[in-house]
Amino acid sequence: MKSNARVAAGLCGNAPRYSACCSADCWSLAISSAFEGANGIAFAGAYVGLHLCRGLILITALRGHALQRRPMRVLIWFCLTGVLWLVGAFLPSPVRLVLWAVAITTDFAVGLFGYPLPRLGRSSAEELRVGGEHLAERYRQMFIVTLGEIILVGVRQYGDPPFVSLRTAGVILLFVLTVTMWRIYIVYVADYLATGIDEANNPGRIALVAAYAHLVKVAGVVLVAAGGDLVARDPVGEINPTELAIVTAGPLVFLAGRSVYALVVFRAMLWRLPIGVAVLSLAAPMMRGLPPLTVATVMTVGMMAIAFIPHWGQPVYRTRWHIRTRW
Repeated sequence: MKSNARVAAGLCGNAPRYSACCSADCWSLAISSAFEGANGIAFAGAYVGLHLCRGLILITALRGHALQRRPMRVLIWFCLTGVLWLVGAFLPSPVRLVLWAVAITTDFAVGLFGYPLPRLGRSSAEELRVGGEHLAERYRQMFIVTLGEIILVGVRQYGDPPFVSLRTAGVILLFVLTVTMWRIYIVYVADYLATGIDEANNPGRIALVAAYAHLVKVAGVVLVAAGGDLVARDPVGEINPTELAIVTAGPLVFLAGRSVYALVVFRAMLWRLPIGVAVLSLAAPMMRGLPPLTVATVMTVGMMAIAFIPHWGQPVYRTRWHIRTRW
């Protein structure tokens, strides 16, 4: 019983984090057709089944252990939101999108507040049993899988044009942008997450906040993929304000998530990140009327500057804010 409880406790760490990791694996296989008729039934069924099975296994393994309450809270809440996932799968795509958006927003919102329930109470950060190395590796895997979606979307829209063409240039830009995001996260800070969690005074709280910071970064990657779809489909077409917002939002959301991640986990700030967000945000309205390929080029060049210009100077500890800063 003790060994089962120990294993389950390791899995039990952070439900939103674990949910995000598993969801990335499932969505990478099914998300492209999840809104197409009956395909949504298979997608929602796999997603709900995954979480229900995980919850039942944890509750069984932790029988008689104090940690059993946490997976019980998670399972009860997911049974409620799972209804929205399954009902949405049988409805038209616009209604499906609304129900699924409500479901996933609820999942992450209640996780932030510890899955509160009558009698069972809520989970505290101290209850989270996390292994820094395991968590860091799962995040790396999740992020790399998500980056692959950018290339997949671009290639899917590529078609069969001449190799030397603007569509080819658009796919190359997507690849370069993917490399910059990989470098800004994986190369710069991903390997230090384990140390940041293991040495924290409250590892559970750091793990919880890191989960939501990764959610923001992954949202940025998804927006980059959506913008890449527009660029690869029609590189020199006319871009409307909504499409301009999609193409420019991805890198901005990713940089914002990366900034929050380093600030919370490591109490560190790389100034080029928020400055990059500010500069690219100001540049976005000025690109109205430009073709998608030009907009993507500007955003990619900005990300390359952030990713590849060497750091200079020594880190400076700002006593007033208790953070370490660098350019």
